[in-house]
Amino acid sequence: MDEAHAPQCSPLVLGVASLSGFTISSTPIMTEQEIIEGLKTRDVQAFKALVQDYSEQITIYAWTLTKSRDMAAVIVDTVLIDAWNKVIVLSEPIQLALNKHIREACGYEGFNRQ
Repeated sequence: MDEAHAPQCSPLVLGVASLSGFTISSTPIMTEQEIIEGLKTRDVQAFKALVQDYSEQITIYAWTLTKSRDMAAVIVDTVLIDAWNKVIVLSEPIQLALNKHIREACGYEGFNRQ
């Protein structure tokens, strides 16, 4: 996939992540277990770490399922916000758990592969 057509993190995720001057980098800032435990207590740093460490990968995954940048962005926003609001509970490995919720969102929310 060339960079011009690769999906990007959505503005909502980047906006939420940019609270308190947060920027996305490639260096993990928390372990998976710290992220999971932090989300249980609504720790903002845990959410920032979740976005930093996983948003790019799950955005690409959602895009491969939907073939739509806009749908992928909506799905990723929904899954990440649901993790924050405890609608979904993440487990280790986080990447697999997020991918599962992305797949469910693609089917359950009526997003079709085209």
